[in-house]
Amino acid sequence: MDNFIINFDLFGGLTFDEWLKEEDRTEQKMEKYKPVTNEELDQLEKSRNEASTARSTSWAVKCFQDYLSNTGQRVDFSTVSREDMNKVLREFYGAVRNSQGQHYAIGSYIGLRAGINRYMNNPPLSRAWCVMQDTEFTSSNNVLSGLIKTLRRAGHDKSQQHPAITEEDITILRNSAAKNPKTPQGLVNKVWFDIQLHFGRRGKEGLRRLTPQSFVIKRDAAAKYVSLAFNEETKNHKSHQERDRQSRRGAMFEELGSEFCPVSSFEKYLSKLLKEAKAFYLHPRRAAKFEDEVWYSLEPMGVNHLGSMLSRICKEAGTSVIYTNHCIRSTTIQKLADAGLEAREIMSVSGHKSESSLHSYWAPSLTSRKRWSSVLCQNVQPLEERSSNNSAPPAKRQTPGMGFMDSYFSNCSFNGSIQFNFYSKESDMPQ
Repeated sequence: MDNFIINFDLFGGLTFDEWLKEEDRTEQKMEKYKPVTNEELDQLEKSRNEASTARSTSWAVKCFQDYLSNTGQRVDFSTVSREDMNKVLREFYGAVRNSQGQHYAIGSYIGLRAGINRYMNNPPLSRAWCVMQDTEFTSSNNVLSGLIKTLRRAGHDKSQQHPAITEEDITILRNSAAKNPKTPQGLVNKVWFDIQLHFGRRGKEGLRRLTPQSFVIKRDAAAKYVSLAFNEETKNHKSHQERDRQSRRGAMFEELGSEFCPVSSFEKYLSKLLKEAKAFYLHPRRAAKFEDEVWYSLEPMGVNHLGSMLSRICKEAGTSVIYTNHCIRSTTIQKLADAGLEAREIMSVSGHKSESSLHSYWAPSLTSRKRWSSVLCQNVQPLEERSSNNSAPPAKRQTPGMGFMDSYFSNCSFNGSIQFNFYSKESDMPQ
């Protein structure tokens, strides 16, 4: 038998060392570019919306699906055409009612349409529709617009913005035990209120994410102030590419010599926290005493607890109205507007993107309304008297001596500069 040689190319034409290097490069590529499934990509796409938006979408879709089930209709959202969807929505807008069989609030009808639109465009459907603007949905949108106008004409539009806190109630809150910085609960309540007021925060937005490191204490030439240590993401400002994000951090300056100084309360609150505290708003210790170095536990206040902070404070303080958290934001804008600040200055505090958005927050105070009413109730001069008083135009004020000039030089012209000196009495004339 003839000799033969069998070669095994285990390394693809590479030496063992070259093969090892190639394997290392392959592993590095795998670490740099992690494989992602379609489900993971869909989840990332959905995460662009806030949790509240997702809940609103789920509510709208459930209402729509309940309607389809009760009317015996079946709609395949992945294949239905715009025209067919428009017909179903047209009937849905006109027929849908709440659990008591009554019309929804106007804002709820608008939310229904917006929620259905998000559902159709979110993964996995991704239909790339706009049920608010696409021409195929004109007739269904006309039904919704007509319904909203009908409700308004019937006086069912009772929606109102969160009212600003009155000056009387602000005084009650300031002097109440609920905001007493000498007690653990009063101190955290006061610090929370001060931050909400000075930073123009909305409701419970972002409160649970705050940590002691979220704030920084700085000093200018005159006083100390508290500011956010980072560019916060809010409802209106989510893009990291916005150039003026830092200008919206806000500032809370100290009030020198005031027992209500917000910076002093802020510093005291930080000094009463444990060093290992992760969250900013913490529950007081159950047996905390005034002389204790630490007043607060490591238990963070939950989202719902933070969302009802002002309501609890108002009940304890005994204000005339039980306000909600968002009323503090309205108070911030109201007070700045009443002080004469320009819209762009207020927007730097509130974070609004347009001046028109501020209009829904500002409302004339009761004091202003009383002043306007007083002006309107003042005695108006009768028409006959105004006519007699205004029958002749007001006399033209004439400089002494001008009558003489008008008659004497009426047909004359002069070249060059002329100076006229007028005297009230002959004795005043130079000799």
